[in-house]
Amino acid sequence: MRLLRHTLLLALLHLVASTLAIPTTTQASSPLAPRSQFCANAPLTIAGTPYDRRRALPPALPRGNPALITWCAPNSQTYIVIRLGALVAGTAVQTLLAFALADVGLAVNNGRTPSSSGTAGLIPHGSYSASVGYVQTGGSVELTVWNANNHQITWGVLSAAVEAMEAFMIQYGFGEATFSIYDGANEVGEGDVKTRVGQG
Repeated sequence: MRLLRHTLLLALLHLVASTLAIPTTTQASSPLAPRSQFCANAPLTIAGTPYDRRRALPPALPRGNPALITWCAPNSQTYIVIRLGALVAGTAVQTLLAFALADVGLAVNNGRTPSSSGTAGLIPHGSYSASVGYVQTGGSVELTVWNANNHQITWGVLSAAVEAMEAFMIQYGFGEATFSIYDGANEVGEGDVKTRVGQG
Protein backbone atom coordinates (compact mmCIF):
# COMPACT_ATOMS: atom_id res chain seq x y z
CA MET A 1 0.00 0.00 0.00
CA ARG A 2 2.81 2.32 0.91
CA LEU A 3 4.57 1.58 -2.40
CA LEU A 4 1.41 2.42 -4.35
CA ARG A 5 1.07 5.71 -2.48
CA HIS A 6 4.71 6.65 -3.23
CA THR A 7 4.30 5.71 -6.88
CA LEU A 8 1.18 7.86 -7.21
CA LEU A 9 2.92 10.74 -5.45
CA LEU A 10 5.90 10.53 -7.81
CA ALA A 11 3.61 10.39 -10.84
CA LEU A 12 1.71 13.42 -9.56
CA LEU A 13 4.94 15.36 -8.94
CA HIS A 14 6.16 14.48 -12.42
CA LEU A 15 2.87 15.75 -13.89
CA VAL A 16 3.08 19.00 -11.91
CA ALA A 17 6.70 19.56 -12.94
CA SER A 18 5.94 19.00 -16.62
CA THR A 19 2.90 21.28 -16.40
CA LEU A 20 5.02 24.08 -15.00
CA ALA A 21 7.44 23.66 -17.92
CA ILE A 22 4.72 24.48 -20.46
CA PRO A 23 5.14 28.10 -21.55
CA THR A 24 2.21 30.30 -20.66
CA THR A 25 1.29 33.50 -22.39
CA THR A 26 3.52 36.31 -21.25
CA GLN A 27 2.03 39.57 -20.16
CA ALA A 28 3.45 41.28 -23.25
CA SER A 29 1.70 38.85 -25.59
CA SER A 30 -1.63 38.80 -23.77
CA PRO A 31 -4.35 40.71 -25.61
CA LEU A 32 -5.55 42.07 -22.26
CA ALA A 33 -2.16 43.31 -21.09
CA PRO A 34 -1.39 47.02 -21.40
CA ARG A 35 1.09 47.81 -24.13
CA SER A 36 3.20 50.87 -24.61
CA GLN A 37 1.23 53.49 -26.44
CA PHE A 38 3.02 55.81 -28.79
CA CYS A 39 1.98 59.39 -29.42
CA ALA A 40 0.22 59.92 -32.74
CA ASN A 41 1.89 63.32 -32.97
CA ALA A 42 5.33 61.85 -32.16
CA PRO A 43 5.44 58.20 -33.27
CA LEU A 44 8.86 57.64 -31.67
CA THR A 45 7.71 58.87 -28.23
CA ILE A 46 6.10 56.51 -25.73
CA ALA A 47 3.04 58.14 -24.17
CA GLY A 48 3.75 59.30 -20.63
CA THR A 49 7.43 60.01 -21.24
CA PRO A 50 8.73 63.54 -21.84
CA TYR A 51 7.73 64.73 -25.29
CA ASP A 52 10.00 67.20 -27.05
CA ARG A 53 8.12 68.99 -29.81
CA ARG A 54 11.37 69.61 -31.72
CA ARG A 55 11.88 65.86 -32.25
CA ALA A 56 8.34 65.19 -33.44
CA LEU A 57 7.48 63.93 -36.89
CA PRO A 58 4.47 65.36 -38.69
CA PRO A 59 1.45 63.25 -37.69
CA ALA A 60 0.02 60.97 -40.32
CA LEU A 61 -3.72 61.32 -40.62
CA PRO A 62 -5.52 58.03 -40.02
CA ARG A 63 -7.74 56.66 -42.73
CA GLY A 64 -11.43 56.99 -41.96
CA ASN A 65 -12.68 58.02 -38.54
CA PRO A 66 -10.02 57.46 -35.89
CA ALA A 67 -11.32 55.40 -32.99
CA LEU A 68 -8.93 56.31 -30.18
CA ILE A 69 -5.89 58.48 -30.72
CA THR A 70 -3.10 59.04 -28.20
CA TRP A 71 -1.89 62.63 -28.38
CA CYS A 72 0.97 63.99 -26.27
CA ALA A 73 1.25 67.49 -24.85
CA PRO A 74 4.51 69.28 -25.72
CA ASN A 75 7.29 69.49 -23.11
CA SER A 76 5.32 67.32 -20.73
CA GLN A 77 4.53 63.77 -19.64
CA THR A 78 0.83 64.57 -20.03
CA TYR A 79 -1.14 63.00 -22.87
CA ILE A 80 -4.74 62.44 -23.85
CA VAL A 81 -6.47 59.47 -25.40
CA ILE A 82 -9.22 61.00 -27.49
CA ARG A 83 -12.21 59.86 -29.51
CA LEU A 84 -13.37 62.56 -31.91
CA GLY A 85 -17.12 62.75 -32.50
CA ALA A 86 -19.08 64.90 -34.92
CA LEU A 87 -17.26 67.88 -36.35
CA VAL A 88 -18.79 71.25 -35.48
CA ALA A 89 -19.06 73.94 -38.16
CA GLY A 90 -17.74 77.38 -37.43
CA THR A 91 -15.19 78.43 -34.85
CA ALA A 92 -17.07 77.73 -31.60
CA VAL A 93 -14.95 74.74 -30.52
CA GLN A 94 -11.73 76.50 -31.49
CA THR A 95 -12.83 79.56 -29.51
CA LEU A 96 -13.79 77.36 -26.54
CA LEU A 97 -10.40 75.66 -26.41
CA ALA A 98 -8.57 78.98 -26.75
CA PHE A 99 -10.68 80.41 -23.92
CA ALA A 100 -10.12 77.34 -21.71
CA LEU A 101 -6.38 77.42 -22.38
CA ALA A 102 -6.24 81.11 -21.40
CA ASP A 103 -8.42 80.53 -18.32
CA VAL A 104 -6.40 77.55 -17.11
CA GLY A 105 -3.17 79.42 -17.91
CA LEU A 106 -4.30 82.24 -15.64
CA ALA A 107 -4.94 79.72 -12.87
CA VAL A 108 -1.45 78.27 -13.33
CA ASN A 109 0.30 81.65 -13.50
CA ASN A 110 -1.70 83.39 -10.79
CA GLY A 111 -1.86 80.47 -8.40
CA ARG A 112 -5.65 80.27 -8.26
CA THR A 113 -5.29 77.60 -5.58
CA PRO A 114 -2.65 78.74 -3.10
CA SER A 115 -0.07 76.16 -2.11
CA SER A 116 -0.64 77.10 1.54
CA SER A 117 -4.06 75.45 1.30
CA GLY A 118 -2.36 72.09 0.79
CA THR A 119 -4.05 71.54 -2.57
CA ALA A 120 -0.81 71.73 -4.56
CA GLY A 121 -2.59 73.31 -7.51
CA LEU A 122 -5.48 70.84 -7.71
CA ILE A 123 -8.55 71.93 -9.64
CA PRO A 124 -11.29 72.77 -7.11
CA HIS A 125 -14.02 70.21 -6.44
CA GLY A 126 -12.37 67.80 -8.88
CA SER A 127 -13.86 69.31 -12.01
CA TYR A 128 -13.48 72.15 -14.50
CA SER A 129 -15.88 73.41 -17.12
CA ALA A 130 -15.97 76.19 -19.68
CA SER A 131 -18.50 77.07 -22.35
CA VAL A 132 -18.85 79.36 -25.36
CA GLY A 133 -22.28 80.30 -26.70
CA TYR A 134 -23.57 80.56 -30.25
CA VAL A 135 -25.11 83.98 -30.85
CA GLN A 136 -27.15 82.77 -33.83
CA THR A 137 -28.90 79.78 -32.21
CA GLY A 138 -28.53 80.34 -28.49
CA GLY A 139 -26.75 77.00 -28.16
CA SER A 140 -23.30 76.44 -26.70
CA VAL A 141 -20.19 74.31 -26.80
CA GLU A 142 -18.96 73.05 -23.44
CA LEU A 143 -15.70 71.57 -22.21
CA THR A 144 -16.02 69.54 -19.01
CA VAL A 145 -13.17 67.75 -17.22
CA TRP A 146 -13.31 65.72 -14.00
CA ASN A 147 -11.03 63.62 -11.80
CA ALA A 148 -10.86 59.92 -12.59
CA ASN A 149 -9.30 56.68 -11.46
CA ASN A 150 -8.94 57.88 -7.86
CA HIS A 151 -6.47 60.59 -8.95
CA GLN A 152 -6.73 64.37 -9.01
CA ILE A 153 -6.02 66.79 -11.83
CA THR A 154 -3.72 69.73 -11.23
CA TRP A 155 -3.96 73.02 -13.10
CA GLY A 156 -0.66 72.23 -14.86
CA VAL A 157 -1.87 68.85 -16.13
CA LEU A 158 -5.18 70.39 -17.21
CA SER A 159 -3.32 73.10 -19.10
CA ALA A 160 -1.18 70.51 -20.91
CA ALA A 161 -4.27 68.41 -21.70
CA VAL A 162 -6.17 71.37 -23.20
CA GLU A 163 -3.08 72.30 -25.22
CA ALA A 164 -2.88 68.71 -26.51
CA MET A 165 -6.61 68.77 -27.35
CA GLU A 166 -6.22 72.00 -29.30
CA ALA A 167 -3.21 70.65 -31.24
CA PHE A 168 -5.10 67.43 -31.99
CA MET A 169 -8.14 69.30 -33.31
CA ILE A 170 -6.01 71.59 -35.45
CA GLN A 171 -4.87 68.41 -37.23
CA TYR A 172 -8.17 66.47 -37.34
CA GLY A 173 -10.89 69.12 -37.15
CA PHE A 174 -12.78 70.83 -34.34
CA GLY A 175 -15.75 68.96 -32.95
CA GLU A 176 -17.29 66.98 -30.15
CA ALA A 177 -14.98 64.58 -28.33
CA THR A 178 -14.53 62.36 -25.31
CA PHE A 179 -11.09 61.91 -23.82
CA SER A 180 -9.00 60.58 -20.94
CA ILE A 181 -6.13 62.58 -19.41
CA TYR A 182 -2.92 60.85 -18.35
CA ASP A 183 -0.10 62.25 -16.26
CA GLY A 184 2.76 59.85 -16.95
CA ALA A 185 1.40 56.33 -16.49
CA ASN A 186 -1.63 57.42 -14.43
CA GLU A 187 -5.06 58.26 -15.77
CA VAL A 188 -5.98 61.33 -13.73
CA GLY A 189 -9.06 62.64 -15.50
CA GLU A 190 -11.71 62.32 -18.14
CA GLY A 191 -13.63 64.87 -20.09
CA ASP A 192 -15.72 65.79 -23.08
CA VAL A 193 -16.49 68.55 -25.51
CA LYS A 194 -20.22 68.69 -26.26
CA THR A 195 -22.60 70.94 -28.10
CA ARG A 196 -25.83 72.09 -26.45
CA VAL A 197 -28.76 73.00 -28.65
CA GLY A 198 -30.31 76.39 -27.98
CA GLN A 199 -33.96 77.26 -27.63
CA GLY A 200 -33.84 79.90 -30.37
